[in-house]
Amino acid sequence: MVRVNVRLMVVVSAVALLMQGCASPVIHATPSGKPEVTIRGVDPQRVSEELLNSGLNAGFSLVRQDNNQIILQRRSESAVHSALFGTGHDQNVYGRVVFTFFAVASDTRVVADCSMVSNAGTPFEKSSDLNGSEGSRDVQAFLSKLKSHLEK
Repeated sequence: MVRVNVRLMVVVSAVALLMQGCASPVIHATPSGKPEVTIRGVDPQRVSEELLNSGLNAGFSLVRQDNNQIILQRRSESAVHSALFGTGHDQNVYGRVVFTFFAVASDTRVVADCSMVSNAGTPFEKSSDLNGSEGSRDVQAFLSKLKSHLEK
């Protein structure tokens, strides 16, 4: 009997958590609908260097980099993330941010794509969009600070 009550509490808690997460999605007032900035008078190479340096300083690992994109990820330590996004193959989940940057005249536009990834680096990798999450608001704040720093 006690087992049923514990299970019920876990299910009710999970449903409440999901409802809370779905109640108020973050809406980005940007052309892409994702976190983004346009950095005036700065070339993409300089932006790339700053993105990579800041991401590594924040504990992210570099997944891949090319001339127009940097992919960074960090393992989530959250049991809730593991429960919601983990799989039977692997309970480890990673917060991933894909930064795409490119020149627009003398400026650089940076668009971020936020996701939670399970089975990272395997043929079974699964990505869940988090561009409407609270975490994406943090990415937007980071990009805004980067813009202010580079435009000085």
